[in-house]
Amino acid sequence: MKKKKKPKTGKKSKKNFLDGLRLQSTKAKQNQGFELIVTDAGFDIIDLELANECFDYYEILNWWEMGLDWEEIDLSPEEFEQLTPTYIDIDNLEVTKQVLEDLLSKYDWLPREFEVVTAKAFYNLEYQWVKILKLSYGYEEQNNFEYYEENAIQLGKFLKQQLERDNLLIINDNQNAVVTANGIPHFYKWDKFIFKEIEKQLINNSSIDIFWMPRKHVKLAHNLRINPATKIFFPDEYCESIQLSSSFEEEI
Repeated sequence: MKKKKKPKTGKKSKKNFLDGLRLQSTKAKQNQGFELIVTDAGFDIIDLELANECFDYYEILNWWEMGLDWEEIDLSPEEFEQLTPTYIDIDNLEVTKQVLEDLLSKYDWLPREFEVVTAKAFYNLEYQWVKILKLSYGYEEQNNFEYYEENAIQLGKFLKQQLERDNLLIINDNQNAVVTANGIPHFYKWDKFIFKEIEKQLINNSSIDIFWMPRKHVKLAHNLRINPATKIFFPDEYCESIQLSSSFEEEI
């Protein structure tokens, strides 16, 4: 007769911790009549007109230079710089747009669409907000994606403030961004001694309003694009919320 293996014991895993955040906290809040603002960061494509409004002339030139395959074009970045006007009024959007359009008409190898990083917040069909954060430089953005998710959460907080409703929870699928947004110090995240206390605070403390959910639960924000967003913020637009909750460190 084989002996039964004893179940493993030890401190709770990250998965169990996150399951606690999701199942015990968010579910408990929803049962109390709370609704969700879904947030996510991602990528999108914009045309020249919108790019010209969002970014200055030199940012766009730099994005072109960084993204082009110069060997295929048989041209160097230095030679390209010599082809582009420099002494222009970059604060005049009509002027910069015309210069960029002239460049596109002369050089068909220049991209006519621009990839951007976005932060998104979805509440319902009336409130689908997107903030354009920056021009995307492809694989380099992966190192900064947690920061972009924090921007998405911040946009969700701003939307909640504008709606002036207390029964709204903000969810995001990036674990570290949620932890940071709640002000939880990193050394607290998986500490077994305060695991139960964290769960209790998240369930009972009405000032905690940001929660982690798996990716499948943030699809409404994940699939949101600039078109048909109901509101678009440019990179330098202010969309910061007031402090909605006290520091988590103070709560525990």
